[in-house]
Amino acid sequence: MATRNPNNLPTCASVTHLPPLLAVAARYLAPVQEDDFPEERGLRCALGAHGEGEHQALVRELDGSDNSSAWVAWRGDWGRPGELVIRTRCRARGDRGGCGLYQRHPGDHAFGPVRTAVTPK
Repeated sequence: MATRNPNNLPTCASVTHLPPLLAVAARYLAPVQEDDFPEERGLRCALGAHGEGEHQALVRELDGSDNSSAWVAWRGDWGRPGELVIRTRCRARGDRGGCGLYQRHPGDHAFGPVRTAVTPK
C-alpha cells in the first residue's frame, strides 16, 4: 500500500530496520545534532511508488552540509540494508523548496522535507 508525500504523490510503503552498526556509523558522520538519534529504528522508503529495484531511505543529514546526507538501500520489504552511502542532494526546486532526495534518483521529485523514520509501535 502506498502512502502520500507532501506533494500528494504516492510514495513507496516498503520499510526496513536500521542495523545498529549503521546507526553508529551515521552518528559518527554527524555527531552534533539537536535530535535524539535512536540506535535502532525503522525506516520507510523515500522514493515514489515503485514495484521493483532498490528502496532508499534517508538516515541523517550531514552536519555543516547543505547538500549531503547519509542513505541506506535495501531490496524487498524488511530487507536488510548493507551499507551507509553518502549522497548529494537533488538540485531540483519546486514551489515547496528543493527536492529532498538525492542526485539522479528514480521517479518523481519529493519537494519539501523527506521523512523516512518509522515510529516504533
